[in-house]
Amino acid sequence: MTNMYMSTDIPISQECRCRRFWFFYHDIRAFTTSWLPQPVFVIWRVFLALYSLVWLIVHPVIRGFGARWLIYYTDLAYVWLVLMYILLAIVTVLYTIQMYVGKRTLLSKPLDDSELPPEVYSRDNIDFFVKFVWFMYVNALSTAPVVVVGFYGTVVETFEDIDVASVHVHGINLLFILLDLCLSRMPIQILHFPWAGTFDVVYIIFTGIYFAAGGTDIDGNPYIYTALDYGNSPAGAFGFALLLSLPPFIVHIIMWSIVLLRNFIYKKFLCSYRDIYIDTNHENHGNIELL
Repeated sequence: MTNMYMSTDIPISQECRCRRFWFFYHDIRAFTTSWLPQPVFVIWRVFLALYSLVWLIVHPVIRGFGARWLIYYTDLAYVWLVLMYILLAIVTVLYTIQMYVGKRTLLSKPLDDSELPPEVYSRDNIDFFVKFVWFMYVNALSTAPVVVVGFYGTVVETFEDIDVASVHVHGINLLFILLDLCLSRMPIQILHFPWAGTFDVVYIIFTGIYFAAGGTDIDGNPYIYTALDYGNSPAGAFGFALLLSLPPFIVHIIMWSIVLLRNFIYKKFLCSYRDIYIDTNHENHGNIELL
């Protein structure tokens, strides 16, 4: 009987297939494991969720904005990020429980992707919940740099405007998600770049609806940001809205490049016996059980 095993990432030759536009993936481990020992990685994911949740609660209290803090792009982006962390931690914990309870064997050598037929990478072995978390991750990863640049470039005028909560929501947020991207084996696919701006597009639509409904900012102005003043400067507001929607697509391509580098370093220097699981119940590649 032949033991079968497989890698979690997709060969570069498979990246530009039309199927990659959708959230299909062949291996759940890409979302739930790391080159770190699994217990350490679970602790990291749970820490991300709990730590970020604490600052999500503390941040509006310190700023004293009340419920209206949720109208701002940077704050809504942080809410999205924290929800994603919570769901990602749940996925990781559940998979780890399954991994340790189930009958799985570790293989002591890394995998050569050339041993796998191309059709293996066309399989979809993740359920809707994982797809949704992946979609949230793609958007959070693309908006985090925009939040940091936008906040410190346009909102902050003096150092007195910066407090510890703002640093976490508009700085540590980017650091943490980049760390998770590098520590994990989370897949970022080049053809997902249209999805990367979903959060921004929805937010822009929200600002228009909010203005039309007579909404105001915390100071009573009929706009959320001065650059989005649809009443006094509609052309400028629409122009800024268009400008706001572009950066996530560019950031996504940069993050995809980072993932390519991460995978190269991972395979070249960090691949170990922990990385590959084998299934001893099948005898050919056509029947690989995807873990």
